Amino acid sequence: MKMKMKRGEMIGFQGYLSYDYHPEDQTLSVNEKEAEIVRYIFERYVQGAGDRKIANLGRKTKKGFTTWQESTVIPISKRRLDNHGEEDQYYIKDHLDPIVSTEMFDKAEEIRLRRSWSKNTVEKNDGKREKYSRKFAFSSLLKCVYCGSSLSRRSWHGGTQYNKII
Repeated sequence: MKMKMKRGEMIGFQGYLSYDYHPEDQTLSVNEKEAEIVRYIFERYVQGAGDRKIANLGRKTKKGFTTWQESTVIPISKRRLDNHGEEDQYYIKDHLDPIVSTEMFDKAEEIRLRRSWSKNTVEKNDGKREKYSRKFAFSSLLKCVYCGSSLSRRSWHGGTQYNKII
């Protein structure tokens, strides 16, 4: 897998809205019909629409479903997994034809980050974020003496007669 990444070959392609995969030469090309949906999503997001409102598109997803999940339409960052130096990283700049302009992507990313860095999010020293709700009396007040992480309320066996809050 590392060699494939180094060569720029795709790994684990699941099908992206607005791109078609060509297995014979392992390339992607823009699917213009689907690209219009992606452009619409970005335009509505930059105009201020939230993911719930945009999810009611009334159009089919890449897999043919008519129901969109809110998490499907939210513009995502270019990172998929956090890698804090544990593995080599390969980034191929301008590898794909863009669906939206860099300016549009940057605006959407700025809005996404501003919305996600709400008062309910705290960044720890290691770069990981931790959410808390302040819904309960001790929310965000109890810390682990070993690692410093906030202790949080969990439910075991939720929805059963054995439900237990821990």
